[in-house]
Amino acid sequence: MTSKTRGFTLIELLIASTLLLVVALSIFSALQIGIFGYGNIDEALNGFLAGGQIIERINSDLRNSFLFSKGKPLFSGTGSEINFLTILDTYEGNNRQKDVAFISYTLVNNKLLRLCRKNKESLNEKSNIQPDEMTGDIEKISFSYGQAPDPKEPLQWQSSWIAQEKLPAAVKVLVSIKKKSTITLVRTIYIPQGG
Repeated sequence: MTSKTRGFTLIELLIASTLLLVVALSIFSALQIGIFGYGNIDEALNGFLAGGQIIERINSDLRNSFLFSKGKPLFSGTGSEINFLTILDTYEGNNRQKDVAFISYTLVNNKLLRLCRKNKESLNEKSNIQPDEMTGDIEKISFSYGQAPDPKEPLQWQSSWIAQEKLPAAVKVLVSIKKKSTITLVRTIYIPQGG
């Protein structure tokens, strides 16, 4: 009895290599989609975190704002800029202290700038203190100001708050951050001393 060794035909080899190629391409495509998807998710998450930090910083500053008038009220704002006096918590070692500060938020060339003049410098408009850049990916920032003429009625919103003798009841902040796509966050910040 003789045994014949049987090999693969050319057709069988072509079919097997085609199947192997399809499986390899499927695996590669799945990995590529996963990597790009992770990149998009990571980019969006970074945008939300940056926007959230900006709004939280503005919230912290605004909630402690107060009205001070030495000839003119120092709380003013437009749709793209806001200026006010506030109380900041500062830390020296383990000791917390309160400082008076003048805060200004302005958008310049897609960069959000925060000016903070503390203590004696807070009322000095000619101070040499320069604003800090919070982030450079801002596509838009807008402020609107709510007042409550009647506590039983909803807030009435306006686009500016200039030369008013009182603080607004609330400030609505909209921040749009440009990453691969635009991420927009909105928050209404209520001011306890406002009305």
